[in-house]
Amino acid sequence: MNIDGSDQRQLTFPPIREDGPWFSPEGDKIVFRRTTQNGYSNLFIINIDGTGLRNVTNDNIGAMHPTWGNDNFIYFVTHGSDYRIWKIRPNGSELNVVSPFKIGAHARVQFSNDNQFIFFDSSEYPNQIIKATFPSFSDIIYLTSGNDIGGFCLSPDNNKLIYSQGSHAEGYFLFIKNIVTNQTESLGIRVIDMDWEKISD
Repeated sequence: MNIDGSDQRQLTFPPIREDGPWFSPEGDKIVFRRTTQNGYSNLFIINIDGTGLRNVTNDNIGAMHPTWGNDNFIYFVTHGSDYRIWKIRPNGSELNVVSPFKIGAHARVQFSNDNQFIFFDSSEYPNQIIKATFPSFSDIIYLTSGNDIGGFCLSPDNNKLIYSQGSHAEGYFLFIKNIVTNQTESLGIRVIDMDWEKISD
């Protein structure tokens, strides 16, 4: 759809469920997860006009929460027994594990603009947003503490983090954290997922 919500159009017609869409750096393609009738999930890519649908992982490794890096790799987490971060080229080549340890179920991943730092959340740590040096995963810093994290997103300048935190019973609320000053502010908005894009100067 357009930024104002107009011109909505359906691009795919999944067999069961699709989620986790992420635009390519050029904005002309979308990567997302598709779950099939047998419970397996793979990553698919489609052009923003609805053409060119193709399976990227194609091996039922349980890929989920894809992120399109600026190095032309797609990063994702696997569920099942592995729970680590992997990467793959959009053409399905160079599948490799990235994280040296298990991240945990349903972890999401984002990178700083220069790819020097990786940000991820995980129920293993528990349920916190973590910053680490990439690709070594060293110098781990816990950016949040407390209740479960619903979702998070870095600001375009990588200086701020917007995230939702709470619980299924009481709801999730929006917070903003200045990574430079370490100050956190509650925005008082009930939400789970969010995005942060630079629209104009």
